[in-house]
Amino acid sequence: EPPWWLACDSCATTWAAPESSTTYTVTLTAGNGCTATDKVTIVLTGTLFVPNTFTPNGDGTNDLFGAYGSEIATLQLFVFDRWGELIFSSDSMDRRWDGTYKGRPAQVDTYVWKVDATELSGRQYKAVGHVNLVR
Repeated sequence: EPPWWLACDSCATTWAAPESSTTYTVTLTAGNGCTATDKVTIVLTGTLFVPNTFTPNGDGTNDLFGAYGSEIATLQLFVFDRWGELIFSSDSMDRRWDGTYKGRPAQVDTYVWKVDATELSGRQYKAVGHVNLVR
């Protein structure tokens, strides 16, 4: 269990090719009715993508800036202006910058971002880049 991505979920031997990290529970029953259960977790390599441009103009397309990825356990994102002032931070891939600073629209400019992330596998990302805010 679960049967997803298994070649055979009732065979003595099988293989799995999950699309995301998955924990499988295996239960074996002997001829005398005795059972044994064990678990195995397959942890996939994560992905992380940070775009270089966004357009917070309210049209519903590219209005928010943040990191996108899969198999990420923890994430910290920081956005700085050209003078090094922190103008946005997030500890979740679900929380994104809307292009404002102190409640007002940030100016059209290039901003620096920094990401510290850890995959479910334990692998760590540390990256720095830039993002263009275009209206």
